[in-house]
This record gives sequence, structure tokens and C-alpha cells, in this order.
Amino acid sequence: AIKCLKKTFEIIKTQNKEFNEDWLLPIYSKAVKVYPEDKWLLRENALMLIKNNELQSAINIYRKLVLELGDKSYIWNEFSTCFKDKTDLKIGMLSKAIQLEKNEDFLGDTHIELAKILIDNGLIENCIVELNLYKRHRELKGWRLSELYIEISDKTKNQITSLKDN
Repeated sequence: AIKCLKKTFEIIKTQNKEFNEDWLLPIYSKAVKVYPEDKWLLRENALMLIKNNELQSAINIYRKLVLELGDKSYIWNEFSTCFKDKTDLKIGMLSKAIQLEKNEDFLGDTHIELAKILIDNGLIENCIVELNLYKRHRELKGWRLSELYIEISDKTKNQITSLKDN
């Protein structure tokens, strides 16, 4: 049953279109009660709750997860998605994710997400720092720049920063 549940999660996660997970959430709740030591099952449950816009329930789960998986960048990144209106908290969580992850290959989306929040909050110099980190690494790897990078970068044209990092 757990294998089926995890396979279903993987399929739903890869779909870009809207998917109604209402039927799946009670199954996850039961599975988490039966297997409380399975942190990945708990994490998947939280991600499904976020996808279903049940943010307070997801926050309650992530509060437990950060106690055990708080040294993992992706936990902080996922947890930040629970806070749409609390930008200071979201900025802090994304910064924590960047601080924890040593492999820059995994930080592109985090840099861009943080840059978007920073520019939306008038922190242009901080935004430029994130954009520069993103661009430098993408160019080093020969990877293309995302559309969101280009969109945010256009908003910071002719701006400079004296900041080295955030």
C-alpha cells in the first residue's frame, strides 16, 4: 500500500495540470499514523497539503520535519512555500536553504524565487546579488537562463549593488 501511495505521489508531482488530491489526503493521513517514523511519507503528505492549499496543516507537519531534517536545504525551501503573505519569514527560509546547500547545482530555483520576493519588496540590491549568483553558475555550467530570470533581470537594469552576498 505504501509503495502504491508513493508511486501515486510521484505521478501527481510530475503533472503540471491541476489535479484534485482530496481523495488522497485521507489516505496519507492514515498512512502517516500507521508509519509515524517514515519522514518521507510525512513530507509527501505536507507537499500534498500545500498543493491542496491546506497551508496550516502543512505548516504543522513542517514544524516537526525541520526538527529532524533541518539540515536539508529542500525542507526549508518547501516550508517557505507555506508562507505566501509573510515575506520576511519566506526570505529567511529561502536564505537558510541557500546557506545549507553546498552544491550550487541545486540552488537555481531557490535563487530565482528569492530574487523575485526581494524585488517585490523593494530590496533591489539584494535581488541583484541573487540574480548574479544564479547567472554566474548557469553560465559556468553552460545552462540556459530561465524566463523568470530574464523577467526579473529586466526590472534591475541599470542598477548596481555593493553587496557581495545576502
